[in-house]
Amino acid sequence: MKHIYYFLILCAASTLWACSEDDLTPIGSINNFLPDPEATDEESVLRREFFEENGFYILFNDTLSHELLTVDSEGDPYYRTETVDPNWQLTGYDSYTSYRFVYCQSMDQKRERAEFVSGLAKRMEKINLTKPYSVLVVDSIITTLDSYGDIIVQSLDFCTSLRCFIIALPEIEGTEEEQDMLIANMAGSGIALKYAGNLQSFYDLAIDEWGDSMYNEYNNGESSMEEYYEIGFLVPAGADEYYCTQGEDVASYIHLLLTMTDEEVYQRFSRYDIVLQKYEIIKEVTALAGMKF
Repeated sequence: MKHIYYFLILCAASTLWACSEDDLTPIGSINNFLPDPEATDEESVLRREFFEENGFYILFNDTLSHELLTVDSEGDPYYRTETVDPNWQLTGYDSYTSYRFVYCQSMDQKRERAEFVSGLAKRMEKINLTKPYSVLVVDSIITTLDSYGDIIVQSLDFCTSLRCFIIALPEIEGTEEEQDMLIANMAGSGIALKYAGNLQSFYDLAIDEWGDSMYNEYNNGESSMEEYYEIGFLVPAGADEYYCTQGEDVASYIHLLLTMTDEEVYQRFSRYDIVLQKYEIIKEVTALAGMKF
């Protein structure tokens, strides 16, 4: 897996973090993340068992519902379709990027990947990390970005949408470091939702930069990470030469908590005051959330 810090903002725009199903489902609405309780097919049974074991939903298709509303006078059907749409983020709608998912094809693949995600969830439980609302597991994620007329195609390891962390698992092997990155991004989703107010001072330190074009301030592949640290970012620009997103920013600091001690952080980033300020804020918020590092 490539080291890309995409974190599930899920996930994001309302107070929907993993807890009980009653807390997650608004009154009067239909929860399309949950499979039909009467369905007996293998995938529905697997998804129900996954929720019972882990407390959040697993999906293998980005279509949540496809409902026939009516048929017009010409006999043409009209449908209402709900999907997991990664174009929607906390900061608005991204109309420049298109996403294509390649789905897992066999039940064996789905079972293996559900077991892998369950393993990540159990590691999160050990240190009381907040879980995502749902996870969509696919074989691959392909994005196409129209950047001022330049078309950029990328393959992602994971990305985010409102209420869903989307992860590509063409294979389920991975190093502990790669799993730590996934866990940091999954945990970040719940934190961003439940503790948005507490994170405001963190956001204020970079509010004018997230997702902005770099305009050649830092040339991707040529600039050193020190230049990013100076403005408080731990994530370099991608191929599109845009600053990291809000989600990537938060997740990268959670990753610090997972992988480094206080002493190591202060030693490594002693010259970068904004990094240390943001690190202390994340520490306070995760302590408030009861997380144990």
